[in-house]
Amino acid sequence: MDVTGVALVVTVDVEADDQWGDGRRQTLRNLASLPRLAQLLSRHRVPATFLTSYEVAADPDGRARLAEVAAQGAEVGAHFHPWTVPPDDPACPPGRRGEHPFPSSLSEELFAAKFETLHRTLAEAFGRPPTAYRAGRLGVHGPTVRALEAHGYVADTSVVPLSDWSGYVDTTGGRGPCFVHAPRRPYRPDREDPTHPGEAQLLEVPVTVCVPPRARALGGLLPGVMRRGPVRAGLRRGLGLVGALPRVLRVFPRTRVEELLACARSAREDGAQVLVTYFHSSELFPGTSPYNPGAREVDAFFDKLDGLLAGLCAAGAQGRTLSDYARAALAQQEGRDAR
Repeated sequence: MDVTGVALVVTVDVEADDQWGDGRRQTLRNLASLPRLAQLLSRHRVPATFLTSYEVAADPDGRARLAEVAAQGAEVGAHFHPWTVPPDDPACPPGRRGEHPFPSSLSEELFAAKFETLHRTLAEAFGRPPTAYRAGRLGVHGPTVRALEAHGYVADTSVVPLSDWSGYVDTTGGRGPCFVHAPRRPYRPDREDPTHPGEAQLLEVPVTVCVPPRARALGGLLPGVMRRGPVRAGLRRGLGLVGALPRVLRVFPRTRVEELLACARSAREDGAQVLVTYFHSSELFPGTSPYNPGAREVDAFFDKLDGLLAGLCAAGAQGRTLSDYARAALAQQEGRDAR
């Protein structure tokens, strides 16, 4: 595999413990694992992009822990959990598993007020305004794009192509986003529908999703297959059995390093110039996520991440923060447009 010159962006959603569960409880035990992560990334010369939630930035100990590891060349961006950001509102209650409100479910007025609180808190906590963003529960929408532009952001990474979250209903009655038709390469998003290219003055940098060779044969039918629905679920199970399902470049408990590297290789063969992986800070500490209940599982996660970074860096990938990559890509695009 040769990924010489490809940017490698490692994004971490830095948030409270187990935000898959009851959102009313906001403990931050998982942040104790950030130094271990920072050491691993430093060994491979890959800077982190820490997309940080309000509950971390507003906690004195939490922001001190993060500031310490971020001082090693990382970026601190924004991660919007509507159920944790003031102002509190009965129209935006936290939920239980799979029910927390999507940012895209809020009224424009409530979204704007909460976004402003998050942005201001991060700027004050870390000495500079954030310029990279990910929506909580991936709930990006038109008002998100317009707010990011107005506040000087250069990058969003909320889009996970070929995925459909519309089957999830939150406490407001809103549904999750559908990204099945979103581009897999970075693009300037539309100000009304960020799943499509447009003219916004920032870059959507999607999480890397690879399409295996067997899935490419489906061509334009693939997005339809990836939409939710009982018939399509059966099709997806069949495709999974023959290794023809799209794969996210992300460490899961059953994922093998070889599979992750194959995913990166497939994305590169499709023309990818950037590889974006993501995970949650709570996956780094025993018992604070549903993925890694014990120390053994946490150690396995770190081993897999180590193997992925080692393989990609040995093959020529270059670690970048999300904002650094976006600025360079936007400048390059502007240069092409000027010719």
